[in-house]
Amino acid sequence: MKIQEQQRLVQEKWLLVKEKYKMGDKITGIIMEHYSFGITVDIDELPVLGFIRIPNIIDKCEIGDYERHMPKIGEKILGVVVEITEHNKQINISLRASHLEKYP
Repeated sequence: MKIQEQQRLVQEKWLLVKEKYKMGDKITGIIMEHYSFGITVDIDELPVLGFIRIPNIIDKCEIGDYERHMPKIGEKILGVVVEITEHNKQINISLRASHLEKYP
């Protein structure tokens, strides 16, 4: 497949993602990997990854204590879309209870 065609397909898929999800929408996915700065999430039915930043794991936590609250790799999660970033085609997700309550 030519590079231009691949880029077109990626853009088409990204447009579908942006149509399907808006800030505040609930979203489900599977935890893929842990990093020191956050967690990647395989989003159900979408060709893009989600990302959970460390501060969006839990509402209140001591610095350095986030690891205890991280969902396990392979675990299915329910979160809230808090940001959709165009430049890296990523959906940022929050697991914080305050966000889940704010967007029923």
